[in-house]
Amino acid sequence: MSALASSSCAISPFRRGEILAIGFLLVGVAAVLVFRLGAAPPTVNAEERCWKVVSEMTRTGDWLVPRRDGKPFLNKPPLFYWAATAVSRMAGGAFFTTLSLPSVLAALGLILLTLYWACSIGGKSLAVAATAFLALMWSLYEYGRLGTYDMLLSFLGNAALVAFDRLYASRNGRLLVLFFFLVLAAFLTKGPPAFLIVGLPTVLFLGFRRDLRLVLSPTVIGCTLVTLLFCLLWFIILIWRVPEAYDRFYSELVLPFGGQTAHHTAAPHRSPLYYFSRVFAITWPACLLLPLAIWRGWQTGFWRHDPRLRFCAWISAGLFVGFSLFPQKRSYYLLPILTPLAILTADAVLWAIEGRAKPHWAWLGVPAAAAGAGVALLSVPVSLYLYILLRVPFVLVGTFSAILVSLGAATVYLALQSRWKAAIGVFVLAFWSVSLVYFGSFLVWRDQFETETVVQRPDYDETHWNRMKDRYAVVARIFRSKVKHEEEKDKPTP
Repeated sequence: MSALASSSCAISPFRRGEILAIGFLLVGVAAVLVFRLGAAPPTVNAEERCWKVVSEMTRTGDWLVPRRDGKPFLNKPPLFYWAATAVSRMAGGAFFTTLSLPSVLAALGLILLTLYWACSIGGKSLAVAATAFLALMWSLYEYGRLGTYDMLLSFLGNAALVAFDRLYASRNGRLLVLFFFLVLAAFLTKGPPAFLIVGLPTVLFLGFRRDLRLVLSPTVIGCTLVTLLFCLLWFIILIWRVPEAYDRFYSELVLPFGGQTAHHTAAPHRSPLYYFSRVFAITWPACLLLPLAIWRGWQTGFWRHDPRLRFCAWISAGLFVGFSLFPQKRSYYLLPILTPLAILTADAVLWAIEGRAKPHWAWLGVPAAAAGAGVALLSVPVSLYLYILLRVPFVLVGTFSAILVSLGAATVYLALQSRWKAAIGVFVLAFWSVSLVYFGSFLVWRDQFETETVVQRPDYDETHWNRMKDRYAVVARIFRSKVKHEEEKDKPTP
């Protein structure tokens, strides 16, 4: 089925194979996201801060003023804190799992949003392919398991963009209320970046279509003003109640522009070229097919044949350039482009499968062969980690290693046979297998060493680990205690 077909999921139901593929993807993504969730203590600074705020909000019941160590902590709006606190109160207390659960739900929501958006743009084949490529992006799991604001912001920002896409295509006025509600929710998650995530691609898209007059309609202006009022309401209340709130809000506002205040220094400041490498890092290993998507964009004149695919391209390119112009740069700023990139990549792959990309095999076969070979090679360090460091029985390690090698070899074989859908499915399974080892074991050990809580593990053998650190320098570098400033030493315990 052509990726360019304009169809609706509701018109013709999914076939049995497509339903199985979607179920396979949803179950696999959910399994990786929740596997041993909360076993690793917070080590990322932002997650540590969120942990303390949510713990205190859960304990005190003060939902209005986020506090850290008894003092107002106003770095970010409260929506993520509210979500994590609500989960914690339902669970009977704040735990590392309840801290991360809003991000897990946001990541799953992003998968479903991608499925819906791609299906409405190009039909069921595009929907399944886009969902598969999003499931192959490492940062979906890295930030989907992290108890911070970023995945929730990515989901809400993309949901607002989908609402705009459907609003522009259908001219359904009821979607305007949904659009501005989602913008409000995104703003209450992380503040002004929400306006850039939603506003920049929208303005670029309308500007190049010469439809900016739509923004100036009385209805849109009225909804914008009401939304801004609600966005500012929490800040106004906090400025009235908390004496230092104004200075704190100002410091957070100027940080992305490189400003420095008494509260913060905008760091790190990086080159405008910083994101050229990071965009491949956050989409790994799906990024192996990004060159094909770029070539597809070049061949179609920036997707001039389909305005809805072009809107996805404006989101990706606009946010990439927009965030590159800010002095302060972080990898997670690019999370909102995951969904549109997955859709564009899926469109390019379906185009290549139909034989329209020349040479057909090189665009798909080389990345597939590289991915399969990479999985087979990755089985070596994974096996060494399990056998030497964790002392897992040789039979179990050998079995797992054989499975990884078989999955890698199967990916290469299926690619050579041009059975692209099967090759992608097998590689997804291999990717998840490695991810489970990383998130369920390696990351847990590493973070527990870093926070010096590893001694609480019943299977921790200090003599064995010291011997491994003395023998292997790489082990000593990875599994080490983090030296922190005096005020950061009060670590949470599981």
